[in-house]
Amino acid sequence: MFYASRFARIWPLHLITAVAVILIMKHYNYNIPLQDSFLNFTLLQSWIPNQDTYFSLNGVSWSLSNEIFFYAIFPLLILNIKNTWKIKLATTIAITGLMLFAFKDSDAALMTWSTYISPLTRLSEFMLGIAAYQIYLKIFKATDTPSAGYSGVELIAIVIAAFAMWSPNLHLFSNLPAKLNTPVTIWFINCGGALAFAFLIVILAQQRGLISKALQARPLVYLGEISFALYMVHQVVIRLFDMYPFLTAGLSSASAFAAYYAASLLAAAIAHGLIEKPAQKVVLRALGKFRSMPANTKKLQAQQRDI
Repeated sequence: MFYASRFARIWPLHLITAVAVILIMKHYNYNIPLQDSFLNFTLLQSWIPNQDTYFSLNGVSWSLSNEIFFYAIFPLLILNIKNTWKIKLATTIAITGLMLFAFKDSDAALMTWSTYISPLTRLSEFMLGIAAYQIYLKIFKATDTPSAGYSGVELIAIVIAAFAMWSPNLHLFSNLPAKLNTPVTIWFINCGGALAFAFLIVILAQQRGLISKALQARPLVYLGEISFALYMVHQVVIRLFDMYPFLTAGLSSASAFAAYYAASLLAAAIAHGLIEKPAQKVVLRALGKFRSMPANTKKLQAQQRDI
């Protein structure tokens, strides 16, 4: 059921946005190599250290390739998780460090892959999320009344997360040897805020302060529900705006950005309502019917497929 629901949420929207990009590229008489399209459709692209491959079609879908890998090993990661999350987190962090070190002498393109794209490099962030949930389970205290004091804790967590986003400006790794400074800095710019945001999520998930209560407002919850669709469609919207410049002709930069953002939100809402949710319902309904079949019926269907 877990894998079916993940597939139903991810792949249909991935397919639609990938096809949309293919059609847009046809407008520019650009044909995407068949091998890149195959790797993209099958969500294997992030394993290939080639920018034309991992950024092919809808460029942001490289992260889905990572996600598929994380889901594939998820049963292993959560095995005896209460007793093993610390060692597993340490192991995945070590893998990230090894990736940064192993490619420290590589060219810019390969370094981008090894510090930012590679599933092995990003695995530690996925494991960090699992670890954060274990910490949440240990400290969670249910409450219906927001606490002013805990609201202060939430505010501090937000400030820490904001500082983490700004901290690359401090050039924290400038004293490292030159060959290590570059990969570590690139990784830190893109991934270094993960710990601060894991802390923020654990704090807000307690729902004990005014800020977390405010985030339960229905409009904000809805924005969260369509966030995956927004992530998947926003680059397609950018390409469409580039293809039809008259859409923003005569607008100031601020107005053009507002138009792009509004169009992205609208496209995300449509994609969520017409693609993402219906696909999930169809797959889960079909799976539910299969699970409820008598064992002899399933056996007969399996035999028919083998004929």
